[in-house]
Amino acid sequence: MRFSLRAPTPWVGVDLGSTRTRIIHPERGLILDQPTAIAFVDGHEGRRTVGVGDQARTLIGKAQPSTRIVQPIQGGVVSDHQALERFLSHGFRQVVPDGGPFTRLHCVMSVPPDLSEGERRALIESTRAAGAHHVELIENVLAAGLGNDLDLAAPHGQLVVHIGGGRIDVAMISLAGLVVHRAIRVAGRQMDAAISQWLRRVHSLMISEGAAERIKIDVGAAAPHPHVRMVRIRGRDMSTGAPRAFDFSSRHCADAVQDQVTRITSTVLEVLQETPPELSADALQQGVLLTGGLAQLPDLDHVLKQATGIPFFVAEQPALAPARGLRRLLRSPALYERFMER
Repeated sequence: MRFSLRAPTPWVGVDLGSTRTRIIHPERGLILDQPTAIAFVDGHEGRRTVGVGDQARTLIGKAQPSTRIVQPIQGGVVSDHQALERFLSHGFRQVVPDGGPFTRLHCVMSVPPDLSEGERRALIESTRAAGAHHVELIENVLAAGLGNDLDLAAPHGQLVVHIGGGRIDVAMISLAGLVVHRAIRVAGRQMDAAISQWLRRVHSLMISEGAAERIKIDVGAAAPHPHVRMVRIRGRDMSTGAPRAFDFSSRHCADAVQDQVTRITSTVLEVLQETPPELSADALQQGVLLTGGLAQLPDLDHVLKQATGIPFFVAEQPALAPARGLRRLLRSPALYERFMER
């Protein structure tokens, strides 16, 4: 299908993530940036939606037992198609805020590179059921690289490490395609879980999912650092059941997430080992791009540089890199044809 911004229907980019989803318009910019979550109440007439995105997220741990908070994307794969359809339909209505029809909506969606054909078809069907007329898919690492203005169509190697909420994708890219790719289910959510597990194991303290995420954001670190940051958290003492406070430091966090950081490093090394020498040399010269929300984890770039001998640089606004790449595609017919009509 030929690309045209002059088409009578709107085009949007959808960066569909396990933790957050972003919808971007080629002219209006970012339209939606919300948690990929939806809250349901199950009744005699089926599911009734009681919250979407931020509203659903705030209900975690606070809602009545009859309310279920569903995160329809797990590790980049659709786990609940009906929930995804309702979530995307909510997002698409932000494109047409006056309530007008959007059944002719066209969208380009960034997805993990290793989805099977069946998973891709199911994702496209869910997106169409949500209101999109035409759906194109592009690998998230390509979108992220384009979002940082990299020339991915050039005949040289560019290594991109995209760290999202549910998975990490590492890819060597050349001539607008993936030469080597590896993915692991270690990312933001798994680090939250590691922090919670560390507190239970070492200090017999149970905390909420939201508290673990706040720790990661406030004092997260990939390695011990001389400048120690501290945050006071509150949880439940596992021995007594009573509330208890604890001062959690950045050094504690580095200890808690050590296994996850090691797995990220090992995955990057695997990709480099399988990459042709000429492309590896390009990465050594140009450096490696870190994108995704977890790319901002302090000292992660230094840990990766120490392990590989290659400089790593964090993208500007790394969490928005794929969405910016989608917008760049939708604003350039030449880029669209180069990357989408392969």
